[in-house]
Formats: sequence, structure tokens, C-alpha cells
Amino acid sequence: MLRQLKVACVRVARIILDVFFLPVLILAAGTSRFAIKKIDVGLGPLPLINSISHKQALIRAGFSAETYCDSVWHIISDFDIRFDKMLPGPLALVRAYFAFVWSVFRYKVLYISFSGGALHSTPLLAYIEPYLTTLADIKVVILPYGSDVYRADLCPDSKMAEAMDMDYPNNRVYLGRVRRKVESWSRHADYVVSGCDWVDYMQSWDLLMLSHFAIDTVDWSPSRTSGDKKSGDDGEIRILHAPNHRALKGTSAFLAATEKLKSEGYRIQVVLLEKASNFEVRNAIESADIVVDQLVIGWYAMFSIEAMAMGRPVVCYLREDLLEMYEAEQLIDREQLPIVSATPDSIYDVLKMLIDDAEIRKELSTRGPWFVDRYHSICAIGKIFEFVNAQIGLKPAEVT
Repeated sequence: MLRQLKVACVRVARIILDVFFLPVLILAAGTSRFAIKKIDVGLGPLPLINSISHKQALIRAGFSAETYCDSVWHIISDFDIRFDKMLPGPLALVRAYFAFVWSVFRYKVLYISFSGGALHSTPLLAYIEPYLTTLADIKVVILPYGSDVYRADLCPDSKMAEAMDMDYPNNRVYLGRVRRKVESWSRHADYVVSGCDWVDYMQSWDLLMLSHFAIDTVDWSPSRTSGDKKSGDDGEIRILHAPNHRALKGTSAFLAATEKLKSEGYRIQVVLLEKASNFEVRNAIESADIVVDQLVIGWYAMFSIEAMAMGRPVVCYLREDLLEMYEAEQLIDREQLPIVSATPDSIYDVLKMLIDDAEIRKELSTRGPWFVDRYHSICAIGKIFEFVNAQIGLKPAEVT
């Protein structure tokens, strides 16, 4: 009861702050229309690892770009602007308002998710922010990442919906907030990108991609192929899995499959990677022979891309309807995808096949870096961002 009262008091205080700062933000937005904005693209405010690689892609394409965040997670903290450092402790109460004013005077274009921009965490102004960015004459490009669009009520798969509820038990509380934000930014953003399985949760988009995830293929490059070891022959097979969301990743089925394989005499070592830094992830992938991503969601994301870039065979569930859609849109030939699809029901058979067949592992190891270089490299995503920016009237510095 005391905790609920405290939460209610905090919410009331934040609503009062929103009302107090609204005139200030309107004035700032209106004034910033006439300001000379120094940076082409601002990427934030969530501390997403993609912002770092997206900045590299934009710079490669000839744009000035800067990352900013209002907090940090355990994965990475290497952002250009850290509002959590500028405004620590009690000053966090005004962090969102300060960050908004900063962004409208500094950036010509904002690359954000459906969660929103600097005001995303505020109770009222989060829904007014699209109008404020319009008033500030700032272009907005939406790049979803997952949690900003996921809603169990729209999930096409009951197993996925159940897993989502298990891993995100509070999502039902925020379901309405997610819906309103997706609807609002879909109407007011200047450009919306979709991909992955996000298409299930989005109303419309301007550009469909396999995904917008980018990776530096110099930093993430293969050191060896994965076909040089066979269980019971010349060493253990190391199988890496990152169960940051155990239900959505199908972790219990994966662990049951590996235990069964061990009981049958297969020499395998299971490595579980949780809450690891970017450096730790890279080292773990480098030492692995097989990488198992998710078995429930239905499409690949950053962990699979990192593993493919480093020449590791990847196991990840790929939904048949999504494969058909991306093929119909001529975005990919499924034969190009160096991923072995698996579900909780088939993961045992898939792992057994990969362990027994070193040639398949070697082939996947070879094809992975090629695939990533073509679809997810800094250069490849940079070209797409150049196209996106051209659609909203922003050109690289050298041709303006």
C-alpha cells in the first residue's frame, strides 16, 4: 500500500512538471525553427547499441551525426552525449525537458524509435512530442527495435504471446501506451522504417528492410571457420546462447536439447551469456563453434548478425510467412540466408545435425560474413540512410 502511494505521488509530481514545462518547450520549439542546427542527425535517446553503428553508417554516407541518451544499460555506454551525467541525482527530474531543448536546437533530423524522443518517459508530454518536433521544424525518422512495438494482443503466434507475457510481465500495463505511441508517430513521423517481425505490430511504413541493424565488419570479422572440430573426435563443440529473455529465446528447450545430446555421448560445452558487455559478447562468439539465438520470435536480430559476421553457424527461428514476405518483396532469396531455422520442438535435431556435420558448419561459417557485408555492414546501411535522408530533404554535406 505504501509503495503504491509513493508511485502515485511520483506520477502526480511528474504530471505537474509536464504542465509547468509545456509553455517552455513550446517556446523553445518555436524559436528553434530559426536556429542554425549544427548536426545533421541525432540518434537517441534510448541507449541502444544500434545508435553507435547507425552513427558510423551516417558518417560514412557523408552526414554529421551524434548519439545521445538519457540513461545507460549494461551493454554499452559509449554515447556522445550523456544526459544522465549532465543531470544526475535529483536533477533527473528535469532531464527530459533539458534533453528536448538541447535536441531541437542541435539536430536537423532525429532518428528515434516508436518509444519517442527526449520526452519519451514523461507521462503527458510524450504524446505531445510529435507536435513539438513539427513546430521545431525537425524531421523524424522512426527505426523500431522491438519492445517499442511489441504487443501481445497483436502477436500472430500464441507461443510468442505467452513468451512475451513471461519475459515482460508489465507489458500489459503499458500496452495502451505502446499502442498510442505507435499510432501517433506513424501519423507524424516524416519517414518510418520497418523490418524483422515488427511488421506484425506496425500500421504502415515507408521502407521495408530485412532489418536496419548495422555492424562494423572490421571489428566483427572471422578469425577461423567453425568446421574444424567434431564432437568425440578432436575436441568439444562449444555452443553459445544468450538467454537475456529466456521465454522468447526458447532457453528451456535449448538446455533440454543439449542435456539430451550430452546423455547420448556428445562432447559439447554450453556457454550461457547474460548481461554481458559488447567486448564480452565478441569474445564469447569468437570462442564458440555454434551460436543459438532465439527459437520463438521468428526473425534474426543483432546477436545473429554479430555471430554471422564472425563466421559462426547460427541457429535462429525464421517464420515461414516472414520468409515468404521478404522474398515476395524481392529483399532476399532464402537460399542466401546462412541461418539454420529451429523451434523449441526441432532444436535437438538441428543441433545434432550441426554437431555431426562439420561441412555444413564450415559452409555456414563462410557464407555468414558475406551475408552481413551485403545487408548489414556500415556501408550497406549507410547507403540506405542516404536514400532515407534524401526522401526527407537532407543531403550529405558535400552535395548541399
